[in-house]
Amino acid sequence: MIRVKVELTSYFRKELGQGKIELSLQENANIMDLAREMGKIYGESVGNMLIDKERGYFKVLSFVNSQICQKDQSLKDNDIVKLLPLIAGG
Repeated sequence: MIRVKVELTSYFRKELGQGKIELSLQENANIMDLAREMGKIYGESVGNMLIDKERGYFKVLSFVNSQICQKDQSLKDNDIVKLLPLIAGG
C-alpha cells in the first residue's frame, strides 16, 4: 500500500469540507485509481466531479508533486496530488 496526500480546491473542498485528505492506495496506483477511490469513499457526487463515466475522461487537471500529469500517472508513497477543476464557458 502507498499513502498519498490530496490537496483539494474549489468545489472539492466545499463538497468534502476540508482542504487536504490522505488516502491509501494499492502499489502501482495511478490518478484514475485515486479518483475512483475518492468516489468510493466520499460518494458518487465526488466521483462524478472527477470522472465522466459515459465519455471516459477525467474532468480535472491533476498535478503530482507540482508537475502536471496525465490520468495514467503512477503514484508513489508520499506523493502530493492537487486536483483542479476544468472551467467551461459558453
